[in-house]
Amino acid sequence: MKRGIPEGYVECSRCKMMTKASVCRCGMRLKDEVACEAPAEKPTRRPAGPNKTEAKYAAECLRGLDARYEAISFRLANGHRYTPDWVVFEDGRPTQCHEVKGSHRFGSHQRARLAFDQARIEIPGLLWVWAVLQKDGSWKHTATHPTPGKVGTDGTGTGKELGSAAEGRKGRFRANGAPPG
Repeated sequence: MKRGIPEGYVECSRCKMMTKASVCRCGMRLKDEVACEAPAEKPTRRPAGPNKTEAKYAAECLRGLDARYEAISFRLANGHRYTPDWVVFEDGRPTQCHEVKGSHRFGSHQRARLAFDQARIEIPGLLWVWAVLQKDGSWKHTATHPTPGKVGTDGTGTGKELGSAAEGRKGRFRANGAPPG
């Protein structure tokens, strides 16, 4: 026992607190009464690319189109966000949103379908495609075509409810890597 430290306790060299824990409240890792720096925080996660099913869909069904992976996140009226797997752009404006699912149904399948349907209802000026890979390797598409005259909130067909990529968070969507429009 050194300098009045009770048995089993260790003094942190940074904040001079005594603790039995292996990591002090200040973030120092304590081992055998010798303080050392705690490991640095993990670096922020890089955005992941498409999974195998999404990549296969893009190669087979979106070939030749300006399709971008998770390019837009929509803020929905219920407070949630929805990011479609693939967004097709024409002349710098989004025109189609594609959600891709594999043949195996995970628990998140229904939640994803609800978010997809909510976005489809709130943003009627786009072509919405729900694509499911069948067990035989074919694709089953369910498409909702854009409602004529509902592209812009003012009825002009300008797509103002979508904002522009330059507006970013001010608009109806957040552009994730979309070029300024």
